[in-house]
Amino acid sequence: MKKNDKTSQSQIGQKKEVVILIIFCLSVILCVSCTSCSEKINIADPTIDYDLYPYGNDKNASWSSDYSQLIYYNGSHSDENGTVTDSTFGVYIKDLISDSTYIWDASMQIGSLGLTLSPDMQWLIFEAVYDIYRIPYEIPFNIAQMEKIGSETGPNLYPKWSRDGKYLALDIRLGDPGIYIMNPDGTDKHMVGQWGGRYPYFSYDNNSIYCSAFPLSSDDTEIFRIDYIENSYLQLTSFNEFEYINYVLPSKNEDILIFSAISRGDCGTYIYRYDVNSGERTKLIDKYAEAWDWNYYNDTILYTYSPSPNQGNVNGFLWTMKPDGSEKTQITFIK
Repeated sequence: MKKNDKTSQSQIGQKKEVVILIIFCLSVILCVSCTSCSEKINIADPTIDYDLYPYGNDKNASWSSDYSQLIYYNGSHSDENGTVTDSTFGVYIKDLISDSTYIWDASMQIGSLGLTLSPDMQWLIFEAVYDIYRIPYEIPFNIAQMEKIGSETGPNLYPKWSRDGKYLALDIRLGDPGIYIMNPDGTDKHMVGQWGGRYPYFSYDNNSIYCSAFPLSSDDTEIFRIDYIENSYLQLTSFNEFEYINYVLPSKNEDILIFSAISRGDCGTYIYRYDVNSGERTKLIDKYAEAWDWNYYNDTILYTYSPSPNQGNVNGFLWTMKPDGSEKTQITFIK
């Protein structure tokens, strides 16, 4: 009997090992299956080689009016030790037809706080040292033709052309802060809309400017729409949670807004989609990122993942995605 008991126990032990092995194999198969499904839904954020591109990011990006060229500024952030290891500052112009990139490596940080190409592609408008300049859009650029069209009223930032080329909108931060419009040569500058408005962006029909601002009775930033001809404005949101909202990009019919915002206590901006009719808000990316421009030709959003040491190695290049967050595609690279 003892021998049979030992044999029986041995058989039971072997069966347990087989069962455990089967369970392990099924777990591995299930894990691989789930990972595969996840990859189909979410595009992984690739890391970058910091020896070649240390903490750099492409920002202040916008399309040419025919969507054949991409104009943006490349800057850098300090690493986790507070060291800026940068060699990539400059204005970048990517031609999608020839797949070539021109780099304007100017000595001062031209375009670090905004740049925009005229609809007729004759003038490049940009911020430099907190003021607004223009230069004929002729590559290579002749810096001797650079002309100041800003003013001494304070930091003049984030210029944007109206879609008909008649006006420039900009964001002034000191003195009497707000959204201002002016002629392309800098004349007839005047404020429009809510006091303290920031980050102007013209609607597709060119009738309105979208921006962010602080309501007079709140410390939180909200979204506003400005009728810059009538000089009237309307507050569109009451989120009551964002410390800052950056560019607000409206869809063609203005029922969907894509915007970047930072919540109080957070360290970076996330990109959100807001349905004006239903009031529904959706976070489109779960890492710090910033939206720059809406390509109305193929209905995509131009955005950047924002480098941040506390979120790991984050891809700081330019990407596009659909307004619902799908079809994320990288469009600028190291080389």
